[in-house]
Amino acid sequence: MEEIYRLIFESLRDGFISVDMQGRLNKFNTAYQRMLGYSEGELHNLTYKDITPEKWHAFEEKIIQEQVVPRGYSDPYEKEYIAKDGRVFPVELITYLIKDEQNKPVGMWAFVRDISERKKMIEELSVSQAKCFDLFENANDMIYTFDLAGNFTSFNKAICQTLGYSKEEMGKKNILDTLSLESRGFALKMLQQAIADKSDLKELQPWDLIIISKDGKEIASETRTRLIWENNEVVGVQGISRDISERKKYEEDLKKKIHDLEIFNKISVERELKMIELKKKIEDLEYKLKVKS
Repeated sequence: MEEIYRLIFESLRDGFISVDMQGRLNKFNTAYQRMLGYSEGELHNLTYKDITPEKWHAFEEKIIQEQVVPRGYSDPYEKEYIAKDGRVFPVELITYLIKDEQNKPVGMWAFVRDISERKKMIEELSVSQAKCFDLFENANDMIYTFDLAGNFTSFNKAICQTLGYSKEEMGKKNILDTLSLESRGFALKMLQQAIADKSDLKELQPWDLIIISKDGKEIASETRTRLIWENNEVVGVQGISRDISERKKYEEDLKKKIHDLEIFNKISVERELKMIELKKKIEDLEYKLKVKS
């Protein structure tokens, strides 16, 4: 049986450590040795404080006195270790109290996990999230989400600037408050149909909508929406709207210029035809006069 326990002890991927109440290391597995880079003899001459940066000493002592001693174990907690080569790395521990036959504390044991990779992933994720938030917050387009009742659940700076609302005011708005009457009816119809159909095509076609600013100004927008799904149910909508007022104005100006050009061309053609007709009449008249003479 002792051999079985030894095999289990040595096969643990996490470090295992046992110390007396003075903190001297007396038992540990290979994973713990590998984690710190010390030999077995070297570890036996150390305390857990020797391999813990001083900034963690008071923190860990508080956990021992307020958790481990009174109730027999700690909540999972994090601190750092110092490896033999001087490298400092983060670890996560759960510490348990060891008592003798008289119920007197005689030591502690703990599972120790090197969380360097986890910390690295969290930091990378944090950087990635910060970049995503920066793109979201500082995008030129209006980006937002709202629930099925139409209440905004998130929005970026652009929508506040375009509509003229403060962040606090925007947070109390409903998507319907920002649409013209005609656009409101159209958007409701399209979204209700998409939600009812539970279509796998979560990207809906871009819509030209009229949004209304705080001061009542109508703003032409091109809006793309995506249904937000959780557990195969639609729980909200994500939207990206672009102010296309300038583009619409340009298109209207272009249409007017094309219209004016068509009229001018029509007038020019009619004038040319009249000139040809007049020229022909003159030629006929000259011919008749020539014949008479």
